[in-house]
Amino acid sequence: MRRNDLAPVWALLATIGLAPTVVWSQPTHLGDTVALRSEVLDELRTVYVSLPATYHQSQRSYPVLYLLDGNWHFPVVASQVRYLSECGASDIIAPELIVVGIENVDRDRDFTPTHVPEYEGMEFPTSGEAADFLQFLTRELIPFIDDSYRTVDHRVLGGWSFGGLFTIYSMMQTPDLFNAYLAISPSLWWEHERLLNEPPPGPFESPRRLVMTIGAEEEGGWNHTAVTKFAAQLQARPIDGLDLTFIEIEDAGHNQSLPLAYYRAIRALYSDWMAPNEVIEAGRGRIDRYYHELSDQYGYAVPVPEQALANLGIGHLQAERMEDARLAFEEVTRLYAESSYGHYLLGRVWHKSGDPAAAREEYLRAIQIESNQQPPDGLDLRYYRSRLAEVESQINRE
Repeated sequence: MRRNDLAPVWALLATIGLAPTVVWSQPTHLGDTVALRSEVLDELRTVYVSLPATYHQSQRSYPVLYLLDGNWHFPVVASQVRYLSECGASDIIAPELIVVGIENVDRDRDFTPTHVPEYEGMEFPTSGEAADFLQFLTRELIPFIDDSYRTVDHRVLGGWSFGGLFTIYSMMQTPDLFNAYLAISPSLWWEHERLLNEPPPGPFESPRRLVMTIGAEEEGGWNHTAVTKFAAQLQARPIDGLDLTFIEIEDAGHNQSLPLAYYRAIRALYSDWMAPNEVIEAGRGRIDRYYHELSDQYGYAVPVPEQALANLGIGHLQAERMEDARLAFEEVTRLYAESSYGHYLLGRVWHKSGDPAAAREEYLRAIQIESNQQPPDGLDLRYYRSRLAEVESQINRE
């Protein structure tokens, strides 16, 4: 039964008091759909673009994750990126990313590097045009995204199965096109492990990262054998400039491992994005050095994240170093003007310093900013309002 078919049923139940009030709304919006005419491929290609929550509220530029099999995996991965980069000031473990999902037309054709019309009883009549698809990314899609959106020079390519095969192929063919590669159960069995017998990529002129996964329940199959062999090759003969992370996903096979594999791969890729506590506790100078070094690794100027500055200020606040806390939180409000959190924290400084009037202004500003978010965070608003009520009660008593 479709949603609209339920309307008469709900209307009848409402008349006898058995149905809740229901308001149908638009589905959650993960991104835009863009049609791009490819001269390289001589066809129309569709891509989905998910922008960070802060994109339209700031002037910052963002890294880009290019995702193969976009029509299948875009909702999963775009949601994971949103969660990992927005899940709370103390828990954010990845930068905000623009996610570009590329819809399939013929994945056998686009993702396989050689023409193998038949292999072990399986037919692949259109295989072998990965070089053309790579040219489409290089000459058309990436320039289009860079021209249409605010991007930084940090690109990630992610692909599963044949898409993972293409991801490894891209790393070997154009090692400077992407900064990082997420190869999820890559089909390295292709043509008798053809890519494993190719000359290895590199050395890389600047740091590159490869995160490769395999489902544990693939063990015994072609893919598990090929992927583990490739990982062993890279571990035995490390390539200058390439950092490898190899992850086996427990209790999952080739298909079932995908959601957890992407989640763990993104976490692994950005495992050093949030400065550790000892760096933050060492002060602003050490934080700046940390992110300067990280910028060299990532290939672009990584800004100090909001939560790193906030955590620095919270440490000062807890130690009652009020002036240092104030300076840290003021920098949060300057660098992340679209965020309510810095104003709330400034309110806490003034509140603990015995200036309820100044605290009230910051709490009101935090509430105003958060109320204008799309959508606002109800939990934050409730917390801000409770703090506002405390200082207003204090002002009234005085």
